[in-house]
Amino acid sequence: MLEHGTFSYQVQDTIIVFTLVGDFNEYGMQACLNAEKEAIESFGNKPCSLLVDCSRATGATPEAHQAIDSFYRDIRYENLTAIALVYASELLARIEERCIPEMKNHRVKSFFDLTTALSWLQPDTALQRS
Repeated sequence: MLEHGTFSYQVQDTIIVFTLVGDFNEYGMQACLNAEKEAIESFGNKPCSLLVDCSRATGATPEAHQAIDSFYRDIRYENLTAIALVYASELLARIEERCIPEMKNHRVKSFFDLTTALSWLQPDTALQRS
């Protein structure tokens, strides 16, 4: 199999939670991004948000980062209200911010614990998002 990295996801009310594990190449990342798109589209016009737990991901190839950057450039989901990213370290968060410049054009925020990220995504805190 050409895919490196694994992912799983579940839906918690209006929050789609993806968990990434391991090192990702472009094939593994593209499979994950396709699943994210399908999950977002399954909400139709209803608002949803995305939490991507990268705390067990150990890295990504430059091609995987390019795939993510394309995802951010191409997403046109008006129902997607925000994206929270959870990292194990600030270093990984900064690498991703640097390698994925399109992130800055969306409501994306980095966190270092799952509880805070989930709280930020709750519908009642939507007005507090920055």
